[in-house]
Amino acid sequence: MKLSRKGKAYCLMAGTLVCFVLQMLIMKIPNGGNIPVQVAGRTSVVNIIGVIQAVMALICVVLVLIDARVGVIIARVILLISAVSMGFAVIRSGGGLTPLPGAVTVLMSLVSCEIIARQFKQMEMDSITDLVTKLLNRRGLIKELEAQQADSRHFHMMFLHVNNLKSINDNLGYEYGDKALAIIAERISKVVSKGSIVSKLDGTEYAIAIPENDDIKLIAEEIMNEVDKKIVLDSDGVPANFYLRGFAGVATYPEDTNSILKLLRYADIAMYHASKNNKERIVYFNKSLEEELLRRAQVEGYIQESLKNDYFFLVYQPQYRAEDKGLRGFETLIRMKLPDGTNISPGEFIPIAEKTDLIYKIDEYVLRRALTEFKNAILTSGDKLLLSVNISAKDISSPDFAGKLARILEETGFPAEHLEVEITEYSLYDSLETTVANIERIRGMGAKLALDDFGTGYTSLAQLLHLPFDLLKVDKSLVDNIETSEVSRDFVKLVIYMGHIMDSEVISEGVESESQLRLLREQNCDFIQGYVWSRPLALQDALDMCR
Repeated sequence: MKLSRKGKAYCLMAGTLVCFVLQMLIMKIPNGGNIPVQVAGRTSVVNIIGVIQAVMALICVVLVLIDARVGVIIARVILLISAVSMGFAVIRSGGGLTPLPGAVTVLMSLVSCEIIARQFKQMEMDSITDLVTKLLNRRGLIKELEAQQADSRHFHMMFLHVNNLKSINDNLGYEYGDKALAIIAERISKVVSKGSIVSKLDGTEYAIAIPENDDIKLIAEEIMNEVDKKIVLDSDGVPANFYLRGFAGVATYPEDTNSILKLLRYADIAMYHASKNNKERIVYFNKSLEEELLRRAQVEGYIQESLKNDYFFLVYQPQYRAEDKGLRGFETLIRMKLPDGTNISPGEFIPIAEKTDLIYKIDEYVLRRALTEFKNAILTSGDKLLLSVNISAKDISSPDFAGKLARILEETGFPAEHLEVEITEYSLYDSLETTVANIERIRGMGAKLALDDFGTGYTSLAQLLHLPFDLLKVDKSLVDNIETSEVSRDFVKLVIYMGHIMDSEVISEGVESESQLRLLREQNCDFIQGYVWSRPLALQDALDMCR
């Protein structure tokens, strides 16, 4: 059972009081404490002082176990008094009491208490220290901040997240990643003032408490500059250069909050926003950031409820041939409607799901439901209609995606040749090898592949040339201005041309006007998707189009 601070204080006081009472008792015992005792018909002499001292020694050890820092001080005082009183007992006994047993008891007790106290002190240090950087860990940081709070000190709390460490771990190994973290810790410690507290949190995050009188903006910028500097790691005698990048959030005590735990949370919130902000690498906390985070948590709850209670539903947007408005197929789109009638936009809940494992569940939900709902319509339509389903970057880059897709196709009985798996260009930005392996397996099943957001620039053309996409989708952001901007028209024309060079067909999405449609036809775009010809349709309306 773990004692509270008040409980420890009571135990220490009680143990101390008992020891002093026993010590007073020792002083009153006559004849040096020798008492005759009958055991099995024989008379033996027991020294009661030695017994009491043994009890006191045991109490001292217990006090040290309760609180190593305070307990060892109390133990030293008690055992010193015990040694002195033992000397007086010898004098009172006229030399009849040998001091050796008592001296050994006191000495062993004192040594035991010191050893236990040192072990506890080391354990305490280990519990508040990060083993890699030797900085304070989260527990140690909170302890120091509480001390600052008790002294009524004001300070800034900066949370720093370091990116790109994965490249070091993947190329050289985790021990080199640890070396890089230690180097960053040293650089931060050199920048901050003497009164600052530097700590290492989980993963690749640091927390720095900076005195309020220090120029936080200047110090934060200097820290970021240190993180950006080249890191040279020696791998088997060969120097390897790496560059890391940081994002930071800052909250201030007590202006933002007078709670230490809330302060850490606020700095973390600001850091999260910095990591998602393309303009600012250092974000200073304000209440609107917290409101946004609370909204994210609320929407995440809605996603979980929707998966459990089927609040999601699917709509299907037709895709047409540009030349004659012949039906090519449908893109599957997910929607969320809560029981109270509130609609949550996919533009809000999809990005939130992508930051958690919920996106895997959404992908599987959409696949299963869409293939089940459209199976009969596809089989009986007589046309080569395609059903396009969006798959997240996280899912397409996971090693087990192709296997999961194969199982769903088998379980639903949907013909693979009528399925088009749509991924974004961003999916090729990370874990390219795994993504390409999944693409090849999907093609091997007979399904088609579409690349969404083509032309947004996440992937090089050299990479795309070697990937077997059947369809490239021109992003809506590129289509929006083709009526008014010659540069936009030329760029869209170039994107369509590149798609045809890659032996892929091209579809433009988000087409909303007849003039946009005319321009895209002139530029030889193969297919059209957008409000100009059809909004997303409810299931039954989409099925009616297949007849």
